[in-house]
Amino acid sequence: MYLWLERYILPICAAIAFGAVILNPFKLDWQQRLSLLAAISAFAYFLAHTMHKQKASVVAESDPRIGILERQIESLQAQQIQLSGQQADEAKEKQRRQMVRGQLAVFLKEGRNIQEAIQYNNPNSLHEKETWERRVGEYLTKHLDESYAARFRSPSHQGTSYPLGMDAKMLSLWGEIGAKMAMLNDFMSELRD
Repeated sequence: MYLWLERYILPICAAIAFGAVILNPFKLDWQQRLSLLAAISAFAYFLAHTMHKQKASVVAESDPRIGILERQIESLQAQQIQLSGQQADEAKEKQRRQMVRGQLAVFLKEGRNIQEAIQYNNPNSLHEKETWERRVGEYLTKHLDESYAARFRSPSHQGTSYPLGMDAKMLSLWGEIGAKMAMLNDFMSELRD
């Protein structure tokens, strides 16, 4: 039907427009000729528009590949949104890990200071050690989870060497701080990107 419209109806409309308006065999005045030209042009436009609209809808309906491609595009767009969300989450997690590692480094420095105080028999070092252990345990529970705090309270590392000339009562405290600092080092390694 489209071929018939394109090959016959539209050329006939063009011939009528040319013949009736330009050659003027019916002896029409200029207003009649312009009206006839407008009517024929509108009819030809109507036919062409209707023909191409139906042709496009038939192509879309008859070709299942178009529907498949549209679904694939929608799927790819959904995956793109999901990936950008995952990248944002990963960036936040990376930033959080950096913050936690930074605080663990602060705790390590404090632990070294307490260990030095123990080495030189500072009487306040026992209280500082207990306060430090409590603060570190609370931080680990809040910013990581309870498993980190439990591992910190019961470290798997044991001290094997001690400074020379230390008071025997302070050796165990010094070793406990060293073992807990080793656990903090392990946690920092686990939190690397």
